[in-house]
Amino acid sequence: MKQADTITPPFFLANNVNSNASVTDADRTKLLLDSSKNAIYKLDEKKRLLQHFITFRTDIVAISRVVDEEGESNLEEMFDKTIPSKAAFISKGNNSELAKKIIDLHIPSRLLLSHLLQNEKKKLDAVARLRQKSKEAKQKRDSLTVFIEDFVKKMERLDELVLLKRQSSQFPNIKFPTLSTVQRERKYDEKRIPKNSGHCICLFCGHPSINEPIENEAVVEFNTKVDEIYTQKLSVWTSFLSAKEKNENTVFPKLII
Repeated sequence: MKQADTITPPFFLANNVNSNASVTDADRTKLLLDSSKNAIYKLDEKKRLLQHFITFRTDIVAISRVVDEEGESNLEEMFDKTIPSKAAFISKGNNSELAKKIIDLHIPSRLLLSHLLQNEKKKLDAVARLRQKSKEAKQKRDSLTVFIEDFVKKMERLDELVLLKRQSSQFPNIKFPTLSTVQRERKYDEKRIPKNSGHCICLFCGHPSINEPIENEAVVEFNTKVDEIYTQKLSVWTSFLSAKEKNENTVFPKLII
């Protein structure tokens, strides 16, 4: 049994876990084994990542114990089993073994991140009440939170690449756009639901929660301006043709010299 399958999310975090059911651990592992220039984690980066998990092991297990006490979950057990106990595993492990270990740490880390971000928000709210500058508050971000957040974001990017490769193989004649980091991090907004009901469902996966891209606003504004200019020029051209036709049909008296 895969370790990630035995995770029990705490009840107050379960709804915050944004997992993609169509991406399996086998999909993730296959792409994670990639060591090309554009790989999410090259071999050396996999080793450094797992070394950081060993460094933070005590803190992660302790915080997971608190999460387990607040809700019905087994994060402490999962992290205790999954995080390598010795650095020897990293130095001797091959690419496949390291990739599997990273995959096993994926879901527990996402659950832990929800707890860490909640605590961070509470601290920032307390700082705000003390009227300290937000810049100072950002400089004091907990290193564990930053590390787990970066790991989770990269794994989310891994899922996106899995889906992108799948779409590209299913629709070889379609060129899918590459989204920027800002675009990927946008959340669903009910205010941006397309007015056209035909645009509210994804044509590829059937997902019903589609938002109108913010970039479309600039496109609409540009097209509206083009239409206005075209209408103005068409009016001038139509007036010219009308006057020209009128002049051609007018019989002028002959000049007598």
